Amino acid sequence: MQNFSGFFINEKITYAPPLSMFKLTLKENWNGKLFTHCFNELVLYTPEYSIGAVGDVFLNETHMGMVKVVQSRSLPFSRISDTVSYLNIGMPVQYQAQHLNVLYNNGNPLPADTVLLHIVLAYVKRNVENQSVLINQYWNNELIKAKA
Repeated sequence: MQNFSGFFINEKITYAPPLSMFKLTLKENWNGKLFTHCFNELVLYTPEYSIGAVGDVFLNETHMGMVKVVQSRSLPFSRISDTVSYLNIGMPVQYQAQHLNVLYNNGNPLPADTVLLHIVLAYVKRNVENQSVLINQYWNNELIKAKA
């Protein structure tokens, strides 16, 4: 076990004081997951995404709302499964790996032992106005794709 400034870490779970704040900015709304009550994300390990932490979620520049980390599990980059990948981006693990390589390492492969967190976030407060506009755009794009 390691201790990072009061954050207790084991192989499965991290805990943080409930007033911990973070900002999570996403570039895409894979699977429309940001429109559900709870959604998951893979992020580089940092104590700021510990269970109980609260923060703001943005889709590009659009504020989606305030969320709370309700589950957190660490895993090495080499252990990402198809199950986690399909839940997160709706595609097999090779696409998830490629996405993380671009996001966190300028397109170069991340080291296999890079520690990630698979977090589950639940909305504490939604930005309903922003989400209503974006959900219509999302489904319009899905209709265009279906007709192609």
